[in-house]
Amino acid sequence: MGKTKPRSKRMGTTTHMEQNTTKIRKTIQRTIMKIVHVYHHYWPVIGGLENVVKALAEGMVRLGHEVHVITSDHGTTNKTGEEEINGVHVHRIRSMRLGYPDLTYPLDYPTEVLKDADIVQAYSQNSLFTHMLAKKSKRLDKTTFIYYLGVDYLRMHHNPIIRTIGYRYEKYVTEKLVKITDIALTTNKCEAEILRVNYGIESEVIPHGINEHLIKMPRMDGKFRDKFGIEGEIIAYIGRVHPTKGIDTLIRAFRRTRNKVEDVNLVIAGSGDERYVMKLRKLIKELGLERHVHMLGRASEEDKVGLIDAAKFLALMSRHAGESYPVIINEALARRKPIIINKVGTAWCVGLPNIVVVNNEDEFVGRAVELLTSQESYSELINSLSDFRVEELMWGNIVRRVINIYEGVLV
Repeated sequence: MGKTKPRSKRMGTTTHMEQNTTKIRKTIQRTIMKIVHVYHHYWPVIGGLENVVKALAEGMVRLGHEVHVITSDHGTTNKTGEEEINGVHVHRIRSMRLGYPDLTYPLDYPTEVLKDADIVQAYSQNSLFTHMLAKKSKRLDKTTFIYYLGVDYLRMHHNPIIRTIGYRYEKYVTEKLVKITDIALTTNKCEAEILRVNYGIESEVIPHGINEHLIKMPRMDGKFRDKFGIEGEIIAYIGRVHPTKGIDTLIRAFRRTRNKVEDVNLVIAGSGDERYVMKLRKLIKELGLERHVHMLGRASEEDKVGLIDAAKFLALMSRHAGESYPVIINEALARRKPIIINKVGTAWCVGLPNIVVVNNEDEFVGRAVELLTSQESYSELINSLSDFRVEELMWGNIVRRVINIYEGVLV
């Protein structure tokens, strides 16, 4: 289906019934849309942004829209063609990759999919795949949304070469993409401000969502402790195990915390870089923390919820300057648990009440000890979470917010 064209006004008067019938027709035409999402990865590739694209696409299908995803043939079995996954039409196209996922270049352009789309929504200004498909979308005069994430983050990168040369490239491609963006989306107010000040474009702030079961599941802490045999207080890290996540920093900070609070464990749930996993295991042994740091590997959804419930608080000591909206923030809030986040990237300014911001390892240790030992401080923080309507972060509500923006553009 193409865009809804405005109808010519008829001469003469119309009855109320005719007017209402026309409004109903326009509403139906406007709200049943063909929506195309674009990103270089899609399920079964698992990752933060991949999960976001999947949740939005499948949520839009449930609202009755015709939804397509254009993605690369990388990350699966290198197969191309179309398949349907949970009602979403997935088009995997030939592509080449220049070392990094963000440098995935499309070799095919599915014009037939794009040409009658009402909305094309592409993800990440740093993705070459996104750039090329967005340019094709604009040539076809399609309404093009871009979801900007980690705006200008390379200027804060820990690697000096990437911080200089990489940032110049990042800024150049962002400037190019802004010129063909009809509507910009960002995940938090800090990135919206960076986009406005540095590139002169306003954006709609759309947070990442959570699945309904995270709110409705009963408490799972007892089941988790029984399964893994962990007693005492728990600090939890849940997410990808990768050097950019700063888990080694967290382990060192945990040792300092244990020097002041003995009855506490660090539980790490997630998989990822195997070399980094081995490095962490070596560090744990060197620090004499084998009995107190538990690496669970990839956790099931039930175990993840159980760990959140069992934890006193969660922690993220990332060194990734592009960290913009880790979904674990929402998941912790859904279970009414705080999360300590260091001030790297823009995740710290997502603006949710369970976030405790620290600037460095010293501040982490101080806040961790306070939350572990001061019942008054901990209770005050937990009570502040009870007023937040976490249902607003359910994917169903996030999807409807995005659809409302689409409809406003197409009127």
